[in-house]
Amino acid sequence: MGEERDLELLPKARSVVWIRSAEAAGACPVVHRQAKAPLHPARPAHPADAVLGLAGDGGQALSEEHAVDVELRLEWDLGVVKEAASDGVFVVEVHGGAGAEARTAGAEDVCLANPLRLDGVPDMAGLSELSLPCLLHNLVVRFRAGHIYTLTGPMLVAVNPFRAIPNLYGSEAMAKYRGADLAGAPPHVYAVAEAARQALLRENADQSIVISGESGAGKTEAAKQIMRYLASVAAVGGGGAEGSHVEKVILESNPLTEAFGNAKTVRNDNSSRFGKFLRVRLDRSGRITGGSMDHYLLEKSRVTHQGTDERGYHVFYQLCTGASDSDRTALRLRSAEDHRFTNQGGCLAIEGVDDAVAFR
Repeated sequence: MGEERDLELLPKARSVVWIRSAEAAGACPVVHRQAKAPLHPARPAHPADAVLGLAGDGGQALSEEHAVDVELRLEWDLGVVKEAASDGVFVVEVHGGAGAEARTAGAEDVCLANPLRLDGVPDMAGLSELSLPCLLHNLVVRFRAGHIYTLTGPMLVAVNPFRAIPNLYGSEAMAKYRGADLAGAPPHVYAVAEAARQALLRENADQSIVISGESGAGKTEAAKQIMRYLASVAAVGGGGAEGSHVEKVILESNPLTEAFGNAKTVRNDNSSRFGKFLRVRLDRSGRITGGSMDHYLLEKSRVTHQGTDERGYHVFYQLCTGASDSDRTALRLRSAEDHRFTNQGGCLAIEGVDDAVAFR
């Protein structure tokens, strides 16, 4: 098909659509906070809404506990097609703060919108329209409602909230997924871990979980939560409350690998500067019997050079602040601000993190 779109799939007159913002390239971030999702309070009525008996803003109610301020670049606006020319040019009426505005755009900048009833669905495979603005809008609606996890078929999409969400992790959350039927379970990283565990025991075949994303997306945290879940389930399955020695060793390896392989960057206070492949071995009862880790592509240049507002690897700052006087003397260590390898970025500490405590 190339870049051409089927004429039957193009928006028609009175269709509710997403249209690329005229100011998308240079749009300034706008902070949004409102009492109800979706993001756009003046959303046009969708033909399917009337059929389903839906009216008003609708959407997913936000609780005060989970409501958040979101800084966004608005690259897409909702509107209604007023004219659809045969040459693929559309006239779309967009309602904004200054009233209605008519915009002209080509087919590549106009995408059909989903009905209001589909805003915030937990699995985006259920959306009738799967264009980029539709997927992004669904993620925004869920994020603002306090749901950072969303499914796209078998894949889990996580949006880093950069804040603590009450009761998102922990023993109570784990209990909801342990041995559960995952068909209708809410999206969660624990559900991914449980699906892999169940498949491993059921099929007696190796299972893989791939965690990917840009810096600051939350890959390190996701990997830690998966490991904690597997260790917790293994401990409960074996009748122990604390878990075996092997399970403890696997969990306690995280701080060590983070100390030597993670660093503060301008985008992430705990950025993994290496790739890793973790293996966890389970017996037929689900107990962890062993594990290993392969690491690769360590950013060696960070040892000797850091950019502005960045740090080297955590362990250097932890040694300078947490090591005993005798150890610092033996290693010829002074304060982190006195060493060229630790002071180049001008950032010696991370807000909310005590390097001395982390070292001990």
